[in-house]
Amino acid sequence: MTAAIAQIDQGFAVFALRADAKVPVTEHGFKNATTRPDWIRRQLEAPAAGNYGLVWPADRPERVVVFDLDRGRRARHVRSADPVLGPS
Repeated sequence: MTAAIAQIDQGFAVFALRADAKVPVTEHGFKNATTRPDWIRRQLEAPAAGNYGLVWPADRPERVVVFDLDRGRRARHVRSADPVLGPS
């Protein structure tokens, strides 16, 4: 949760994803992304939540870019993005 809130400070809107899938917790998915720390805390405390997604820029949720940064065998290819994007 701390990492999700830190992303808000970097200009991202945040939304909760299910723990067992890359599926949003809320009905409207990325359109429910928020820059309000209190609201994302509530989303991430939902029983199904376990991860989070980002929308950038926060003020234009209709423009969505998806990065899936798993720590699998291909993670080494995106490590150079960590200083810019933060840890995955």
